[in-house]
Formats: sequence, structure tokens, C-alpha cells
Amino acid sequence: MKGLLRYIPGFRSGKTWKRAAAGIYYALALRIGLEIGLGFTLSAVGALLCMSSFVDTIVHKRKKKSIKKSILALMVAFILVITGPLLPLEGPDTPVGPGVSHREEEEPPGSGKEKDAVEKPPESHEFKVHFIDVGQGDAVLLQTPEQNVLIDGGDRGSGVVKYIKNLGVQELHLVVGTHAHADHIGGLIDVLKNIPVKEVIDPAVPHTTKTFEDYLTLIDSKDIKFTEGRAGMTRDIGGGVMEVLHPISPSSDDLNDSSIVVKVTMGEVSFLFTGDVERVSEEEMLARNEPLKSTILKSPHHGSSTSSTPAFIRAVNPDTAIIMCGRDNKYGHPHRETLETYTKMGIDIYRTDIYGDIIITTDGQTYDININKPIE
Repeated sequence: MKGLLRYIPGFRSGKTWKRAAAGIYYALALRIGLEIGLGFTLSAVGALLCMSSFVDTIVHKRKKKSIKKSILALMVAFILVITGPLLPLEGPDTPVGPGVSHREEEEPPGSGKEKDAVEKPPESHEFKVHFIDVGQGDAVLLQTPEQNVLIDGGDRGSGVVKYIKNLGVQELHLVVGTHAHADHIGGLIDVLKNIPVKEVIDPAVPHTTKTFEDYLTLIDSKDIKFTEGRAGMTRDIGGGVMEVLHPISPSSDDLNDSSIVVKVTMGEVSFLFTGDVERVSEEEMLARNEPLKSTILKSPHHGSSTSSTPAFIRAVNPDTAIIMCGRDNKYGHPHRETLETYTKMGIDIYRTDIYGDIIITTDGQTYDININKPIE
């Protein structure tokens, strides 16, 4: 045993304190190695041996003694130092061995664990934005780790309630009715009847239609908080921030230009939801220097040429534009001028009349677009 100790740094000395210090060093290296991987222990032992062998080489050379053993020890120490980091780290909670994966395994079909939902609820770190195909209209559901937010609901009978319930959504924390036209708030009547809603944000511009009357009556009868949407308002939506950029003083003279425009920011990824704003509102937001820059744009007014002016689109500078419109709609949306503007600026275009429901998932750093095959 004594012969073996002669070759271990720290134990070669006859001094008790040196041996004690070496013992503590090796014990700590072993303890930490058991926690994060034995590669650490090899590196720690190798480092001490490397220093000790280097000192021995210098001393022996000065005393004109053979340095072969010191050089050999130095080489061994160097190998230990560089080999240690190459070994995998294996904490006590990290499973190792064949067949172990860090990705959850998918349940086989027929296991009884599948869900009937259109999409699974977002995981704790991700956001989902559903551009729901409601034909000629708008309906966008935002699912954050903490809240569910609906922007518009299409027309009456749009099917948005069924879509939302299929996701397992039990409550809407916030509903935004961008403006009083039926293809935006008609479906919200069905939503308000069937799903609990905490707050509604609306431009509060009167409109003399039965749809608008029913919409307001439901909000009042269910005692839902009603907030007039005005530029400058913000809402924390649970990991994301919603900012209202428009309107300031809406008028009933043009309901489209009274539309609420909101920007939702989730980390480095942002969405601009524009309702049916047209050229006048776009120019107003540009004049106010609103923070329009966004990653993804919900195309204003279903891709109409009355909106998406080049100056406005340059200010938004989106990577992607989502156009929500009905197939073969009587308005001819989206218009050729809008498509040309987007194409010239290198913007990727996705349309609900072509792909149906469009779902964007983001972790706040990158985003994925989930679409179906083009509708035949």
C-alpha cells in the first residue's frame, strides 16, 4: 500500500497536513463526479497529477536526476485531463442507457389517450395563434400559457364556438371585437352565449343593426366587463403583451376605420392584428409613429386594395402575412394590388381561403406555421 501511495500526488509527502489536504481534494472530486459525471473526477485528478509531475520534472532536472518517470506521469496526467470532458455528464436524475429518450413518446392509435381536440393546448413555454377559417370574416384565437384571447368571431354560425371548445378551452379571459360589422362580431354572439368571458374590448362606435344590438345586450345581461378600446392601452395576457395602437377618436362615419388594431408581442415574435382598417387609419398610425414593426401581419380588411398601402406595409415589415377571406367571395378578396405589394416586399403569404385554419406556434424566439393541404 505504501508503495502505491508513493505515486499519488499529495500522499508522497511524509507530512500529515499535505496528506489530509490531498484526501479532502480527492474526496470532493469524487463526490462532485458522482453528481455530474465521473469525467469531472478524472479531470480533477489529472490536473493535480499534471501540476505535481511538472514540478517533479523541474526539480529532478535541476538536481540532474532521471526525469523519465516524471515525464511518463506528466503524459498520463495530460491524458486524464483531456479524457474527462469527453465522458458524458450523468446527473442522478438523468436517465441513461439504451432505449431512453428525452422526448415524450407518442401514444399509439387506439390507446384511448388521444384527444378529440383540433390541437393540443399549448405547452407551458409556448404560444399558439389560431387563424380560424370562418369564411369571409375574421376570428383569431390566442392561447398563451395563462390566458385565452379571442379577436373577432366571424359571422353568426361561423363554427368558432365548436372550434374553441374542441381545444378544451373553458373560458376566454379577453374578447376583442374590432368593429361592428357582422363578419367580425356576429360569431361573438354565439361565443358570449356559450363560453364564459371576463372582458370585452370594443371601439364602442354605435351601429344600427340587429347583430350589434344583440351583441351589446348579451354583454350587458351577462355583466361582462366592457372596455372602450383606445390607442395606448395595454394588457398582460400571460407571458405576452397586447398593445392597442388604434383608434384614438373613432367615428361611426366609417366603421372599418374605427377598427381596433392590436399588437401582441411574445418575446422576439410579434403579431399585428388590424381588423378592417383602411388607408386613412394606416396613415394616422404612421403619422403617430406607432410601433408597427411586427413579425406576422393579419392582413387588413381581408386583403382589400383599400388597405395595405406600401408605406404601411414597409413600416410593419412582416416576414409573413395571413389573409383571412372566404373562398370565391363576392368582393374579390384578396385584391391583386395587395398580393403584388406583399410579393414585391418578399412577404410570405398564407390565406384561409386556400389552407383553411392556419395555426402559428411560437416559443418567443422562432415560430412554426401549421397548415393543411390547399383546399381543392
